[in-house]
Amino acid sequence: MTILQSISEAAWLLLVVSLPTSAATPRMRLWRGVKALGGAALRDGAYLLPNVAGLRAQLQTLTKDAASEHGKVWILSVQAADAQEDTEYRALFDRSAEYASWMTELSGARAMLGTAGEAELLRIARRQGRGFDAIRKIDFFPNEASARADAQWRDFNAAIDIMLSPGEPHGVAGSIPRRTLPSIRDDAGPLGGTSGSTASPVPG
Repeated sequence: MTILQSISEAAWLLLVVSLPTSAATPRMRLWRGVKALGGAALRDGAYLLPNVAGLRAQLQTLTKDAASEHGKVWILSVQAADAQEDTEYRALFDRSAEYASWMTELSGARAMLGTAGEAELLRIARRQGRGFDAIRKIDFFPNEASARADAQWRDFNAAIDIMLSPGEPHGVAGSIPRRTLPSIRDDAGPLGGTSGSTASPVPG
């Protein structure tokens, strides 16, 4: 089952948390945890998430800290009233800004590749990969921004591969030119003669 199929067959998750005023540290830990899961803040103490597999259990684990601070926690299943409301919910999870920020950082990293040694190239690739994976993990509704980011990530990795293995063959984008076969003359006979010639009789 894909993420989109799971969302279409189930409700959204609404996390509502009420903590004492003195519980500033648990409140911050909760928000950081919800943000790491990809949650959208509707208001203080109210967070929305798509009901994909595994998220409810992660929310329940996350909210144990709040409950231990004499807080109140509710994890509710909610359904959009109509298609318009569902679209508005989905817009809360648009990761275009995150991808744009990451691609700007990726462009800066690529400008440094020419002067980096092997160890530095690998380190750059790991750092950028972690950033990309962090966004993809919470990208519940991939769009054109995610497709552009994925294309740039593949191109970035290809550039690093070329620098790490300069003598090895690498794939190149492009088309293979079509070869033009030499034309066959219409007046050529089956044995190299002209079509107008006649075969000599074979002596008996």
